[in-house]
Order: sequence, then C-alpha cells, then structure tokens
Amino acid sequence: MKILLLYSPRSGSTSIMKYFGKVRPEFVIINQPWSKWGKTKILSLEELSIHENLFVKNEISWLDPAIKYKHPKLPTIPNVISFFDKIIILSRKNIDEQALSLYFAEENDSHDSTDFQIYNTSLLKKDKYELHKDKLLKTNNFISEYFENKFTHYYYEDLYFGTFTNLFKELEISFDEECFNQILNISMKYKVGEINKNKETKSII
Repeated sequence: MKILLLYSPRSGSTSIMKYFGKVRPEFVIINQPWSKWGKTKILSLEELSIHENLFVKNEISWLDPAIKYKHPKLPTIPNVISFFDKIIILSRKNIDEQALSLYFAEENDSHDSTDFQIYNTSLLKKDKYELHKDKLLKTNNFISEYFENKFTHYYYEDLYFGTFTNLFKELEISFDEECFNQILNISMKYKVGEINKNKETKSII
C-alpha cells in the first residue's frame, strides 16, 4: 500500500509520521520528496514506485501549479492521485495560531521539532507574521480547489484536542499507548498558554 499525507505547515504531520513509523515498521517512510527544503532529495514517482509499502509526507503547497518553483521530478496532481492508494489531507482551522507557530518555527529553526516550545510573542515582527498568514490562506484555497471533497480532510484541532480514532482506522494502524503518549498525546508534552504580547507563552507547536 502507498499512502500520502499532504499537509499545511504546523499541523502535526511530523508526529503522525513518527507514530506511523513506530507501529508499521514494514513501511518505508519518506519525508518531503517534492519539497525544496532542508536536505531532502527530490524523488520522482518512478523512484518511489520501488517500495511496496510506502508512507510519504509532503507539504501540500509544493504541488500547487501556481508556484514558481518547478523541478522536473515534481509530479502533477493527477499523477499523484493515480499513484497513491490512499491520500489524506491535514491542515488547521485556526490560521492565526498556525501562522504564529510557523513564524517561531522559522525563527528558531525548529520545523522538525516535536518538543515543548516557549514563544516570546513580544519579539514577533508583525509584517513577517502577516506574510506567513497570507501563505497559509493561499494554501487553504489550494486545498479547497484541488482536494476538498475528494479525500479525507483532517484538522489538527480535531485530532490533537479530540481523537485520532478515524485517522487510525483510515491508516489501518493500531493504538499503542506507549507510542501514543510519547509522540501524539499533547497532554504529556505541552502546556497550553494564551498568547500574550507581554510575556513568554508556552504553546503547542
């Protein structure tokens, strides 16, 4: 089976990928094969096809036909849809909190971190924050145009503050209490705080 998790930034996708890898070790896990990001290597669908059991996680906006960045190995949306057996969309409802999380992830170079974070919102640069927010809104529009009502769409808030039951069923993965508490259970890792410009804020990443 070949599974694709397409996500908008700061939606909890890395933790889901890590949990999946723990409970389904027979799967090959590939993170960001189509993103010009970090040390990731661009892979074509042909290169990915050698894996029988495959879980791919990629930020969704890189598939947007409107983006300037184009790589010859970057697949088209129709090819992606036909290649994968299962495609899941992950995003957030609260764009303001998502933009804040993305802002500090870039400031602290902590995109891959799933550890406890402290945000000092008094250091926030409003113009840069608004740029992040604008990009996230465009990503949501892209999701609505190309993927909404075609694939299951999960939201960060419903999963991390609700239940992973439906997602686990769709991914055909079991509940492992130890792994869940280590990776996905935010009550074991985070203290939720209100955003306040005048003090440090402990918040969910």
